[in-house]
Amino acid sequence: MDLIQLFLLSALSIFFVSCLMKSLLRPKNKKSTAPMVPGAWPLLGHSQFYNTVNPTHVTFGAMADVYGPVFMTKFGSFNVIIINSKDVAKEIYTVHDKVLERPRLTASKLLGYNYSFLSFSPYGLYWREIRKIATSELFGVDMLMFSRAREADLAFRDLYVRWEKRGEPKEGVLVDMKQEFIDLTKNISLMMVAGKRYFGGNPNCEVKEARRCGKLIREFLDYFSLYLLSDVTPVLGFMEWKIKRGMKRTAKELDKVIEGWVEEHKNKRSDHGASENDYLDILIKILGHDKIPGVSDTHTTIKALCLNMVLNGSETAIVVLVWAVSLLLNNPHVLRKAKEELDSKIGKERVVEELDIKDLVYLQAIVQETFRLYPPVPLIAYSLQRCGGRFRHCMLQLSCACGDTIDGECMEDS
Repeated sequence: MDLIQLFLLSALSIFFVSCLMKSLLRPKNKKSTAPMVPGAWPLLGHSQFYNTVNPTHVTFGAMADVYGPVFMTKFGSFNVIIINSKDVAKEIYTVHDKVLERPRLTASKLLGYNYSFLSFSPYGLYWREIRKIATSELFGVDMLMFSRAREADLAFRDLYVRWEKRGEPKEGVLVDMKQEFIDLTKNISLMMVAGKRYFGGNPNCEVKEARRCGKLIREFLDYFSLYLLSDVTPVLGFMEWKIKRGMKRTAKELDKVIEGWVEEHKNKRSDHGASENDYLDILIKILGHDKIPGVSDTHTTIKALCLNMVLNGSETAIVVLVWAVSLLLNNPHVLRKAKEELDSKIGKERVVEELDIKDLVYLQAIVQETFRLYPPVPLIAYSLQRCGGRFRHCMLQLSCACGDTIDGECMEDS
């Protein structure tokens, strides 16, 4: 008993001494600190605010009305600055953007080739060079517009065939639009990246391979959507060993798939000459020959950028499409006006093309209203930026997509 009591007293003494040292070393200038929201739980912080019925951006908007446009919360064991000011956010992105870094998530390490994704890599020479390549060579390319149009045409043609076989002109056919949007957006991303179609009823490879690869991509996207304790409270990371084991298994199997994409494209280029049919061809052309500053392993970088574009190219689009359709069905008057605009601007003799969007003003307003009500990424996180000689743990910028209302009225949220 004496040894146990001595051990407990020693542990308590160390705890109180560490708390005392932390309070003594804390900066004395209180004016530079944003107000902290009360009610934080030990280890978990203000996690209860993230688990409410209202969307997160609505919750933070209500908190901003009380605590001001800039305030602090605790996300796990990290202090988080919430910014709800358009002017401050603009200044951060334009003037002070060099001090921002993405947080180092567990998924980006285990599934993202050790932080090789452009979305999660730390600011430095590698990030600057890859961002330059992505901006000039990938994101500005319009030659792949036909891929998006072709996939959309296949998806709607499949819906028409199902209606023709199983539906009736008066009754119609029951369709899970969310699943249709998931298959469509993922196929668009995969076709633009590597020329693959794994989802839906028309894969461009063997059905067995499509199911296996589709399952791996779904697991990959699901793991990136998880909120892990180790990301906000590292001391509790040991509790998630099973999830991390699954991430490593998925990363290993998915790497074999991406490796097959790269080898297939390299063989086609060697057999049939250089061609640029998708993003992977462009990456092989740029990174396969020239030496890029800051890039030590170009082969891994190619695979990482391919997966990064698959990750970023589908999830946000799915959220916007699902909410837009739901809001239109709950607001028949808005749906009627949208159909009238399509009939007057486009007509019934052809389908809508991407070049027609600039003429569809009312449809653009519908999209803006959907972003305002249900932004797909309401929180944009940054971490470990050096500001004023001190390090702050994390910054979350509250992103509210505020567009014009539709004819002076908002769509009702049911």
